[in-house]
Formats: sequence, structure tokens, C-alpha cells
Amino acid sequence: MFIFHAIGNWLYWFFGIGGSGPHYGFWSGAGSDIGEITLVGAVIVAAKHANCHDKGCWRIGLHRVEGTPYKACRKHHPVLSQHPRITAEIMAKAHEEFQAQRRADSTRIEEIHRQVTASAPNTGESPPA
Repeated sequence: MFIFHAIGNWLYWFFGIGGSGPHYGFWSGAGSDIGEITLVGAVIVAAKHANCHDKGCWRIGLHRVEGTPYKACRKHHPVLSQHPRITAEIMAKAHEEFQAQRRADSTRIEEIHRQVTASAPNTGESPPA
């Protein structure tokens, strides 16, 4: 009989029924576990959402795979996995290639603009604003 009384007292204490009031006691006792479970669940869901899309990979997928909706970790990314490490030289080379392509595009656009303006008839009117 004593064991039932002890269990009952523990349940009253755990659920905050006796003491400073039911609401304070609950949120100080068993109710505080609701917040902890919520936080742990949010971390698990966020980690699952951020995982690499390769089946069974638990790494965080930080890199988007171009042309697809997938994210991959460094190990499973089709481009990054070919390079052991991205170095300053690799980044500088990629930047220079991009800038060269940009300059070539700009030059081509200026050339087309000159051709169009040279072949346009000169009517003496100002172009519309």
C-alpha cells in the first residue's frame, strides 16, 4: 500500500498538481519536457532537410548540383569531388576565366551595337526617349 502512495505522491509532484499551483508546477515539471522534445525534434528535422541527397549519406549538403534541385556534400558533388581541395589558385583561375568571358561578351555587344547604329538611316531626328 505504501508503494502506491509513494507513486501517487511522485505523480502529483511530477505533473505539478500539488505545490505552487497546477500551471506553474506542470511547466516546471513534466511540461518542461515538451519544450525540450520540441527542440530536439526541430534539430532532427532540420538536419534531415539539410542532408546530402545521396542515399544513406548523413553529411550536410552545402553545395547545389547545377541544373538539378539536389544538394550534395563535398564527397558526393560531381564537380567538387574531383578536386581534393579548392585552393586559392583554383579560385583565381576560375575568376579570371569568368572575367575573360565577361570582357568577350561586352566586346561582342559593343560590336553589334556599332553595326546596328552604323546601318540605321540618319533622319536627323533625335531618338525617342
